Amino acid sequence: MPFWTTQDTRNSVISSLIPAGAAVAAFVAFAKDQQVADWWSALKKPNWAPKDVRVYSAIDLLTLSPLGYASYLIDKKAGFLLVPFALWTAFYAYLAYSIKKENDPIKNL
Repeated sequence: MPFWTTQDTRNSVISSLIPAGAAVAAFVAFAKDQQVADWWSALKKPNWAPKDVRVYSAIDLLTLSPLGYASYLIDKKAGFLLVPFALWTAFYAYLAYSIKKENDPIKNL
């Protein structure tokens, strides 16, 4: 059995296109909707975060595409493991919650 087949190439390209498509969809949302761009500009961000939404979208595309390829390699070699996936999902759910909490105005002062 060969180490890498044409089916592996096809699957790795498809796995890379899925997160890249999500990044492109985010870019289109930011590019077409001025309200979303204004929302992005109004967010409280760390000093190192990109200020321009186009820079953020380009970085998003460059970082998300390899994640699909990496997930395919993990699936090919070890199968998707539930515990690391659950930890990753819990971390990003907490991260999304904390970002929302940080950017919500304080109520009932």
